[in-house]
Amino acid sequence: MYTRLPLQLFPLHVVQLIVNHVVGSTHLHFDGVKPRSKDYKRLLKPLLHVCLNFRAVAHPLYYQGRGINLDVRASRVYINEYSGTTFTSYLNYPVRHLTREIQIRVNVDEVYGGQALRQLWTKPHDGWAFPLTRELTFDLVAECHYDEDNNHLPLDTDANILAFAQRIKEIVPQVNKVYLGITDMDGELVTSSDKHLCFLLSSLSTFTDTTLLTHGCDQLVKCPDLVPVCKLTCIDFEIKEDSCRILQLARLTALTLQTINIWSHDDADISRLIQDPDGDEYVEYSSVRRLTMMFGEVSEVSQRSTFRGAVPFPNLQRLVLNSGYPFGDDVLFRGNTTTLEYLKLCLTTGVVTLFSKHNVFTSTSHPKLHYVSIQLPSSVFPDEFAEASSCMQFGFGIAPGASVRRIASHGSMDKVIPQNILLLSSNGNIQYLSIPHTSLTFWEVVTLIRSLPLLSDLHTAPPTLRVLPLGITEEKLPEYVQTTYAPMGKRFRHWHVFIESCPYELVSCVLLLALICPNFDHVATGNYNCKQFMDIVEDEIAMPGFEQYASRLRRLLTSHKKR
Repeated sequence: MYTRLPLQLFPLHVVQLIVNHVVGSTHLHFDGVKPRSKDYKRLLKPLLHVCLNFRAVAHPLYYQGRGINLDVRASRVYINEYSGTTFTSYLNYPVRHLTREIQIRVNVDEVYGGQALRQLWTKPHDGWAFPLTRELTFDLVAECHYDEDNNHLPLDTDANILAFAQRIKEIVPQVNKVYLGITDMDGELVTSSDKHLCFLLSSLSTFTDTTLLTHGCDQLVKCPDLVPVCKLTCIDFEIKEDSCRILQLARLTALTLQTINIWSHDDADISRLIQDPDGDEYVEYSSVRRLTMMFGEVSEVSQRSTFRGAVPFPNLQRLVLNSGYPFGDDVLFRGNTTTLEYLKLCLTTGVVTLFSKHNVFTSTSHPKLHYVSIQLPSSVFPDEFAEASSCMQFGFGIAPGASVRRIASHGSMDKVIPQNILLLSSNGNIQYLSIPHTSLTFWEVVTLIRSLPLLSDLHTAPPTLRVLPLGITEEKLPEYVQTTYAPMGKRFRHWHVFIESCPYELVSCVLLLALICPNFDHVATGNYNCKQFMDIVEDEIAMPGFEQYASRLRRLLTSHKKR
């Protein structure tokens, strides 16, 4: 006998459980329905109309991670969701208090003339406030241009810009990251108004210490009287034809830049990032913490630029070079031996020789370096094994204080890893090793784990069990492995194997490894369905040989269900 309780009377904690069950999980980004999918909105929308408690719980989830578009152009103000649907009731809707991201699209000439400011003040828009908004994106559109020679540019342009920026600050008082972009609808900005564009960017970037220029950098640098953009902290651009002005923008904002991302077709362009065109002095980026460079073509080491005495990045923490090392000396590593924490390199023997010549990495340098990724170029070398061996020895010998390392290969590590196990064991503080394109035998995997006592994560290609010890059958193999190797790898827990199908040998290798590594309880299978793989593992546990260890091996199944 029970009494039906109306939905309107459900207590709040019960409503919370119901809503979480409907959407799939409280961890919405990992399980269940994705927050921005149609199914997610379709499931949650009816709950908004049940009662106040349901609305209170479902409302924040419905708008989780959502933002709005604010279009201040053509004498009208539009507010749209990212989906593009007009939200006419937005002004009177409490969702604005949940909005985390806002995109504002505005005509720069309407900012100069004051029309954009008047639109933000026009009723019923008074009192707008987005207290939880943390990210603000500006798309500054140039659709028509004023001509200073014809006196069409308003005399109070600077005042209008400052007033517009101040009004935006009132609308989003807690913003901590500003993205700036420039869209030139007519193909070219008139240079007479570029100084006002720079002033507008400077005014909008004073909200926060984090300002990123997302697009339109090539338009900004057309200004002949280019001035630094106040507090510009990130530049992300591709160097095409007008590389001089783009790099000039980077040099002029060197004191505030914290992140630089460069894509270039020729590594020779990058020299102008460090040195002015006249070659008289070097530029120091004292605030840059992250530097990423990618090149379409890298010249020979002997042909690259050198910079004697330059210290361009003294406080660099993260360095990513996706296509090679573009300089002829150690200029990128000067002055940052005590700050560098993350390093990703694409190596050749020529670069390794260059680093050795300049003593870039020694036994006492880079004490904070904790992540190292070494990648071999995809091109074919005359002596591929020697190239891979040289780069791997450099990778494992680099900065002995590092605690996390990763090696990414293009298939040429198959012979290198087994022949350099002693080198690996000399660097016993490795906790993470990724060689996803390297196929090892099960016995080489065992030797690898034994050589690295702190190893907890291993990424490899599928292993093989082709060769069994003399006189040992498959049924006796579990007992042999248990007697010979257990226990070992007490910190080893995760094995990531990249497979497209499920080979029988891999299942046996996983179970054998679980026998001798007491804390190994998680295997990931790449593109292959993990649940199907664990079903095969469960069947294999019941087979002769593994059956007597079933109680221990079932921790693999238990751990998988908890994840």
